[in-house]
Amino acid sequence: MLLKIIFTTALVSCFSGNLRNYADSDNKRIVVIGIAENDKDAAVVLVENGPYYIIDGLDEWGDKYYKKKVRVSGKLVVEEHTKMSTDSVHVQERVGTWRILKRPKWELVK
Repeated sequence: MLLKIIFTTALVSCFSGNLRNYADSDNKRIVVIGIAENDKDAAVVLVENGPYYIIDGLDEWGDKYYKKKVRVSGKLVVEEHTKMSTDSVHVQERVGTWRILKRPKWELVK
């Protein structure tokens, strides 16, 4: 019986932690409008006077969208990337806040 209580408590703790992640304000579906640009390793949307958004699963924009105004909707996931390089070891990296649109859908804005 005691083992069952401990197991149930551990199981509930795991699920409550995961539920908390889904409730975060930065983990929701949004729509952004901006200019489609290509970054070194990803397609991005540059928003006027705002941050840029990385388009998940898209390495670069095609000619139809590149440098044009687009509307992209997707699930916003915010990741913080800290510096991994040191004075003696340099690592190629992108440091800072990543705003990634997961499961994106996009269209041109007229």
